[in-house]
Amino acid sequence: MIPDLQKDLMDTNLFKCNKYFGWYIKILESRVDNCPDAYSENHHIVPKSLGGSNAKSNLVRLTAREHFIVHMLLMKCMSTKDGQIKMVHAAHRLIHGNDQRYVYNSRLYEIVKTTYSEVASEKFKSWWETFTPEERSQMRSGENNPRYGKACPDNVKAAVSKANKGKQPRLGIKHTEESIAKMRLACKNKNEGKRWYHSVELNKSTFARECPDGWKPGRLPGQVKPSLGAKGKKWFYHPETRDTAYKIPGNEPEGYVPGRIMSK
Repeated sequence: MIPDLQKDLMDTNLFKCNKYFGWYIKILESRVDNCPDAYSENHHIVPKSLGGSNAKSNLVRLTAREHFIVHMLLMKCMSTKDGQIKMVHAAHRLIHGNDQRYVYNSRLYEIVKTTYSEVASEKFKSWWETFTPEERSQMRSGENNPRYGKACPDNVKAAVSKANKGKQPRLGIKHTEESIAKMRLACKNKNEGKRWYHSVELNKSTFARECPDGWKPGRLPGQVKPSLGAKGKKWFYHPETRDTAYKIPGNEPEGYVPGRIMSK
């Protein structure tokens, strides 16, 4: 493969001819007969996840830096979305592998995550369009799930519970008094000095320490709703016993009238 590397790789239909592919070829060709003197790593010219083998003709020794760079280039020169996603995963494994040989800065993180998000979104859309509207409706409702409507057997629950028992790292460990005091202070200061402000024109509310320009104090009118348990309920009291009840009108006890006695 090495003597005419660019032509052989293009014949696989895995790569597209762009500047990233050109840089990829240059790095590989520079190491054909020039193995690094210091630490080096094996790189699969055609990645294994795309059908490449462990044959010597498909391997080249690269420095750790070169190895990382070529995997970043591979994300940009794949001809298919599936291949691009696999190369994003490969680059991610280089950084988050067990040996953690590479440093993952914010710029590289953004490149990998943005690329993965773009190609994964397109792949999902193309896959979703293969289903009819009826099939999509069933998938949304969960009826296509083989476990839909079936309860988990008790023996399975017991097996899962036994397998996970003791795996919680903080199981049985209590916070120290110092940690508790720090958490209380952090929660206390988090909302200190904050108030609700609203803008009717923007139909928005915010919880802040300062009132934005043009906004008014308080929550947006109609935004605060009663809890589900109190919905529709009213206060009633008994004129003679002076007992009170919080009930939905029509369900109040016999002899009770609307209103509330604040003190007996």
